[in-house]
Amino acid sequence: MSNRWSQNAGLIGVDGQALFGVHNLRSVRQRVLDGNWTNAVINQSYTPTHETITLTEDVSGGTHSVQTPVSLNLQYIGNASSGNLTSGSSHTFTSQPIGTAASDRYVIVGCASYAANSAGLVSITIGGAAATPLRAYHSTTAGVALVTRNTQTGSTADIVLNINTASTDWNLAIAVWTVNASSFFYSADDATTGNITLSSNARGCPLIGVGMNVNGTAGTSSITNADSVTERFDFDIRSNEWFCGVDGVSNVPFGGSHTIDSGDASRRVAVMITDFA
Repeated sequence: MSNRWSQNAGLIGVDGQALFGVHNLRSVRQRVLDGNWTNAVINQSYTPTHETITLTEDVSGGTHSVQTPVSLNLQYIGNASSGNLTSGSSHTFTSQPIGTAASDRYVIVGCASYAANSAGLVSITIGGAAATPLRAYHSTTAGVALVTRNTQTGSTADIVLNINTASTDWNLAIAVWTVNASSFFYSADDATTGNITLSSNARGCPLIGVGMNVNGTAGTSSITNADSVTERFDFDIRSNEWFCGVDGVSNVPFGGSHTIDSGDASRRVAVMITDFA
């Protein structure tokens, strides 16, 4: 099959192959294309005058200036794990809570995967439609990802995770957040050692980080320069394979930075979300 991925999109993958890949692109702000696994890097510029951000392209192709702070109503909903799966290449988390229905609701799912045969996630659906990857990282047997979809209706949805090769020993976990945003833009990063640093888009922007600590123990997650920082979960999805998550809201203006520490995780991804509409 043809290569559907662009290295400029900050993710590496080929049809039928693992979603996760090691790459070097850092802190790229991208526009979410709902239901399409190919992310487009948007043409944009920033003018930090009194914490005003000027965006040169949006959904309508116009130009908008937004005074900060912004408010996107970040909500943590909950988490679930699969237990040990001994066959197959797909697993459905049935009727997962996804918050209050709204036309501007984006469901964000943090995912963790461990497969003894090193299989990697190839696709994720939310409510029957493809989710868009925000960031993903996979190495040998384990990986983590953050994905999203504009899911307008319903208070629950099936969340389906698919791996590229059937496994007789694999474990999955998910965590669900929501934000309300008429437009959805983001910056993201990943790391295997050390913490993730994201530059601030604006005061008030939500931050989410998830990680997986392979052959390790529970750790304490944190975010610097953020308000309402909460470690939401830290649990073992398979013997000594820990999945953890943290969220918060930026309290520094454009030009500041955040350090996201997902416990003692050896695979980490993090995202900052911005609404410029």
